Amino acid sequence: DRVIDLRELSALPVLTGSAPLPQVSPDNMAYIIYTSGSTGRPKGVMISHRSVVNLIVEQGQYFGISSSERILQFSNYCFDASVEQMFLSLLHGAVLVLMPSSLQLDVDGLQSLLYRERISHLHATPGLLSLLPVGQYGGLRRVIAGGDICSSGLASSWQGVVSFYNEYGPTETTVTAIVYKASSADDAREQLPVGRPLAHCRAYLLDKAGNPVPIGIAGELYIGGVQVGEGYLNQPELTATHFIRDVFSAAGRGLLYRTGDYCRWLEDGNIEFIGRGDDQVKVRGYRIELGEIERVLEEAPGVLQGAVVAPAVDGVRHLSAYVVSDGTYERSAVMSYLEGMLPGYMVPGQLTLLPSLPLTDNGKVDRRELSALGVKVLEGVEPAGPATELERQLVGIWEELLEVSPVSVHANFFELGGHSLLAVRVIAALRKQLGKDIPVVAMFEYPTVRMLGDHLSAVAGGVEGPVLSRYEGAGPLRLSFAQERMWFIDQLQGS
Repeated sequence: DRVIDLRELSALPVLTGSAPLPQVSPDNMAYIIYTSGSTGRPKGVMISHRSVVNLIVEQGQYFGISSSERILQFSNYCFDASVEQMFLSLLHGAVLVLMPSSLQLDVDGLQSLLYRERISHLHATPGLLSLLPVGQYGGLRRVIAGGDICSSGLASSWQGVVSFYNEYGPTETTVTAIVYKASSADDAREQLPVGRPLAHCRAYLLDKAGNPVPIGIAGELYIGGVQVGEGYLNQPELTATHFIRDVFSAAGRGLLYRTGDYCRWLEDGNIEFIGRGDDQVKVRGYRIELGEIERVLEEAPGVLQGAVVAPAVDGVRHLSAYVVSDGTYERSAVMSYLEGMLPGYMVPGQLTLLPSLPLTDNGKVDRRELSALGVKVLEGVEPAGPATELERQLVGIWEELLEVSPVSVHANFFELGGHSLLAVRVIAALRKQLGKDIPVVAMFEYPTVRMLGDHLSAVAGGVEGPVLSRYEGAGPLRLSFAQERMWFIDQLQGS
């Protein structure tokens, strides 16, 4: 232990109100944040104070942010969406509400937090928002989807309840560069447009020769303006590839960021996302280079060749890996290697051994065929059927949600292609079909049908929900907005 003599503190320098502030200019670096790299190595994106200030000021005006807001920091601070959530509140004198990371997988807990903290501004991925029941939660004013393709159906479900927005922006263009406000006119679309650029941001859709494309024609999206980053830290070659001179600006100054996304202009001036031009995908809001995972996979013991795809099930993507063995392959060893080398959101939920990888006519890996393979019987998993009525019901739920049949009671939910959002749906199905209420973390602790069944039997009725007290007031209670909406739909369409 160390003893501190308080008399020595008087000798320390004291800062006064006249102490000089650090000299920071708009062009100084505000932060460096790492994102997935196509070369198989993460890359540090350099963002200036000028870029962040423009984002916050313009979004504040666009959303009408005031000091009365209560903004939820839903995103982990390691990801750039947190920059928008933190400073949108703090620089407008509003309240920033922090939450435990466990609530990202606990829809019931998240609902309770929305009510308790009177959240007015919620920014999350479409995957999470699709699981969250529609409602105002005591103060919700707007819902913002970002990080992945947003269906019009999701936006339509929130219409008339809160304002709904769709955002787009790579890390390299300071979180959000393009935004769209949904309306009833979007009901005829399959997906929401990503919208129009924020003030002082510019968007160009160019063909392979660098020429602008006409309305309705697909082109690669380039973003210019004040929010374009300064490049990648200590990677000048990669910077030169993705950050190019803005030849469309008045003086030919500034940079354009090449997104790799293909989009098209709509007649109303909005931009519609079409797809990626490479193997980069968004999985549960995280931007992932499949090549980065493949590089690590092919370095794993026993793996001769490897390929990773991200097929979508019910609009939610999940990672599936396929390997060819060098003769010493052991599934558990490969999974342990991946878990030790990659962050959790980049570890494939499915790992399948193949005699060879399918190829296209030109000799490349046929990723479309891999995506169509589905989940195969897992190596080393005993093909056992359900032994009890509870296990039979659990197997039915898993087969329906995972789109896999048959499911062995010894098969791991996450190795069958399950992920956190599907785990939330399993919990909801257990509550609805079996009257069992357990936390989402139980899916990670008991990931097989046999283990989960034993756990459910042991806890009997499951985790108790909140105690509801009797309302002693007189007369009928006023319906909540969600109840009014259900009544209206029933009157209009019938049950």
